Amino acid sequence: MKTPIGTRLQRRIKRLLQKLELRYTIDEDGDFQLILSGEELQVRLRLLILRDGLMQEVLAFIVRFEGDLPLYSEAEALYIANQWNALRRWPRIFWRNGYFYGDFHIDAETDIPQALLELNFKHFLGASLQFALQITGTEEAILKQLLQRLSGESRLN
Repeated sequence: MKTPIGTRLQRRIKRLLQKLELRYTIDEDGDFQLILSGEELQVRLRLLILRDGLMQEVLAFIVRFEGDLPLYSEAEALYIANQWNALRRWPRIFWRNGYFYGDFHIDAETDIPQALLELNFKHFLGASLQFALQITGTEEAILKQLLQRLSGESRLN
């Protein structure tokens, strides 16, 4: 007997989050919830991974950016979101009730192989972190630190 797609997808998401060593909870609807934060990151990312749609045939990655953010007027926030969306593929950024949100959706009607799930989640997560750094104005400083660290580790002795 073939395992239902929803069950396979649930197992694949668990496998992915465990592989990336991300802590998560699963709510009563079977949605995965994660909170990502760190010393270098002023923003906290509240992530949801859930099945959506009339027949739960869509896999949705959703992020809400919280924490120590600059105060934006609605016009400024909408401009920032529009600029991001004009240049980037994911996540789609929007402003609602005083928060930036990002989302990305995959049609899961037939199935999502593990490799495709991992690739899309990593792109979503990486781009979400990039947006968090951009809206706090720390993107350049973090990139400089990373480049210094990488160049220091690659020196020949």
